[in-house]
Amino acid sequence: MGAWSLDSTRDLLADANLGRVRAALTPGNVIFGWHYFYAGGGSGKMFTFDDFESYREEVLKSRPGDHFTVYSLDRLLDRAIARAGAPSSTDSPALETCLGAVKEAVAGENEVAFVWRYLDAATGSVRCEADTLWDMSEPDWAEFHGVWRNHPGQLAFFLIETLDADQDGNPIETVSAIPPRRRIHAIADGKRPDERGFTPETGIY
Repeated sequence: MGAWSLDSTRDLLADANLGRVRAALTPGNVIFGWHYFYAGGGSGKMFTFDDFESYREEVLKSRPGDHFTVYSLDRLLDRAIARAGAPSSTDSPALETCLGAVKEAVAGENEVAFVWRYLDAATGSVRCEADTLWDMSEPDWAEFHGVWRNHPGQLAFFLIETLDADQDGNPIETVSAIPPRRRIHAIADGKRPDERGFTPETGIY
């Protein structure tokens, strides 16, 4: 495992990292990403939040060394391979208009992340979920369509390799991005510090 040291760029509780997340969460926007468990084994867990305090609480509840990669949905919409619906629409997204591109990407052995959000115009509240698609059979696609065709709001789909892109457009295939490489689309990509403020450069996730 990597050595632990003081490094504000990878400290999720540093003012700069918290500030970028806070600034991204304008009314109606959501953040999404992955929580990786330090020395915990298994793959990362996806999350979505529409308010800053819920995100901050999730980081504080995690263990020292846990890694969070965080994205702003609004910032990334132009990089979606497909999207349908609108955040405040009470109609279901027209999945038929976008699933062709998503199926083609998954058939090409690409992993795809999707984010759903619905903005209730009457209350101003936001509902959101996120998950990944890969190695899908026709019954899997039928189940996906059956679940999401009746949801209001917006669905957006992203190639994981796009989310993981570094400064040269190459995907970072490890949880920890080793400088000078960085995930250019992430608004925060770091680790929960310990009581000293130390974080590991790398680790087993």
